[in-house]
Amino acid sequence: MIIAKVTLDETTGTLQVVPDPIDIPPDANPQSIHWHLVGKAYSGKFKSLTGTPPAFTWSGPVPPPGIFDQPTLSTKKKALTIKVENPPDPVKRSKGSKASRGDFPYSLAIVVGGVTYKTGPVTIAGKDPIIRNN
Repeated sequence: MIIAKVTLDETTGTLQVVPDPIDIPPDANPQSIHWHLVGKAYSGKFKSLTGTPPAFTWSGPVPPPGIFDQPTLSTKKKALTIKVENPPDPVKRSKGSKASRGDFPYSLAIVVGGVTYKTGPVTIAGKDPIIRNN
């Protein structure tokens, strides 16, 4: 399981994700990414998966089917998990298959004290966070 920390940067009013990008190495088995709220973000919770904005959404082209499962929220909405398929390429086993390889930008949204905060292009890095299937 890959752990990513979600913090609230009150200076910019945005969420920060560490690590970014989240690198997914090739593996024959599905892997999980687990985002959890830390620091000032911990006093909040992830938005609903069907809310406006949703807790998790793809901010670039939607990945091809079969790479990512639907995200799930923990009971208290302090954590969000998604499963990733990145099987090894049959020829270059150190890389993921061509069908699953790529950069997949996403956005997260939480609520703290009735205010919604998101990741996005206005983050410190100046871009949406990325899941990178190597």
